[in-house]
Amino acid sequence: MSRRSEQRKRSRDEPDNHDRWMVSYADFITLLFAFFVVMYAISISQEGSFRVLSDSLEEAFKPADLELMGEFDSPSTSEFPIDMGGTQPPVPLSPSMERLQALASQDLMEPVVKEVEQALQALIEQGGVNITSDDLWLQIDFESEVLFDSGYAALHQQVQPTMRSLANVLQQFPHAVQVEGYTDNVPIQNETFPSNWELSAARAASVVHLFTQSGVDPQRLSAVGYGEFRPIAENNTVIGRSKNRRVTIVVLADKSAGRLVDLQQRLEEVE
Repeated sequence: MSRRSEQRKRSRDEPDNHDRWMVSYADFITLLFAFFVVMYAISISQEGSFRVLSDSLEEAFKPADLELMGEFDSPSTSEFPIDMGGTQPPVPLSPSMERLQALASQDLMEPVVKEVEQALQALIEQGGVNITSDDLWLQIDFESEVLFDSGYAALHQQVQPTMRSLANVLQQFPHAVQVEGYTDNVPIQNETFPSNWELSAARAASVVHLFTQSGVDPQRLSAVGYGEFRPIAENNTVIGRSKNRRVTIVVLADKSAGRLVDLQQRLEEVE
């Protein structure tokens, strides 16, 4: 008998192996198990990071709400929370954050707001001045035309009495005061101001000088110029450029609150 005939006969005699599919099935189940183990591990890591981020943002932007919450516990958004792999420990508060929470509950800025509004009542009625406040700060926005001539950093003579009245109000309180200068994106270049950086900084410094001459403690004051690089409106319109040319006075319940003010302004710019 030839070799080919023997092979053909052997294949007819050997029974078919019907269990071969179990090898592929076992491999598939092993890979599926490994996939779910990896997904479970990732979900635990993301859940912990999300809680840390969520708690930090809530502490930074809602200090006043803590008073309404009573004892500070980890926030729960559902009556039946889902267990994602264990309870995360509460995020410890930094000393500066604890101080800000305590200050936010004392209504320190309320009397300042009332006094400032009274001192600036005439300018507010004329327009060009806007006041906003929070538990931790008070912000006064002046359109630059209210205080300065175009391209100059010397305060108008007619506005100086009102600004001195404002200085007298600020003198009564111990809070830090930051004066910020801003411009539009129209270039300026003359013997006094080579760029908008110098113009914005000089305008902020003019206000600070008036405050110190009126008796405000210089150690509480700071001046900064942002030039054209923090607009609050589009620079392609006359109205937008007018809004961007401004001087902002920020009264802080605590110096560390300045970081929250800056972060909030950045978020508003993004929105």
